[in-house]
Amino acid sequence: MGMGSKNKLILFPVILSAVAIGLFFTMSFNVDDSSNESKTITYIPSDITKANPNFVVEFGAASMAPTTAAQKAESIVYTLEGTVTNIDEPVLYVTSNGNVKAAIPIIMSVEKVHKGNLDSDTFTFYLNANVSIDGYIATSYSAIGKDVPVLPYIYRDYTISEIINSENIEYKIHSDSAQYEIDDKIIIHLGEDTKMISAINSGSFVVIGDYDLTSYYGTTRGKSDVYKIQEDVLFNYQGITQQYSIIINERQASP
Repeated sequence: MGMGSKNKLILFPVILSAVAIGLFFTMSFNVDDSSNESKTITYIPSDITKANPNFVVEFGAASMAPTTAAQKAESIVYTLEGTVTNIDEPVLYVTSNGNVKAAIPIIMSVEKVHKGNLDSDTFTFYLNANVSIDGYIATSYSAIGKDVPVLPYIYRDYTISEIINSENIEYKIHSDSAQYEIDDKIIIHLGEDTKMISAINSGSFVVIGDYDLTSYYGTTRGKSDVYKIQEDVLFNYQGITQQYSIIINERQASP
């Protein structure tokens, strides 16, 4: 057998090996590509009741809707992107009508400021709630220096001491409000509730305890103003994917 034939015999297995290796890598990449294409992200809605056993979401309870929420703010002051780091103990206050309300502080880290001037890397906004004690809608006319009127049977009047020491208190969060969990990555549009601030500064609303509510921000459209980021995918509260550039610019008109 000549040298040419020997060389051909040597080269043939080498070529087969190269082809086999090529096919292996091609198949591997195809498997990876197909698995990526079939990967879906499942939206997981947040449940604020995990943060506090006394939080209750009132589905469809229109009569319990907050009346002093930041939903009354007229414009968006901040559009922020970041992570929820804490859901603090509710701050109780009494309105000029004697109704006991709660402001639930939501603390977030600020990773991007899409609208507004903000120097801090953290921000606190509030979620509003009604308050019930022992199953009754709570009032406290003594807190605002008024006599207790004749109340419907679903209401009961309490002193500040009774409110503070109550073991059967519930914070009723309206179902139209956004919900949050610690470590949620969110984009949120926030407005300033100037009426709330004015009422507190004037003394017509009385804050229970040593808390400062003279700066008060919240969503102006409830859960429609909050977007959740899961695995780099942006969702609205209905679990529908959103376009990042549209969301951060949708409510950017100057106040």
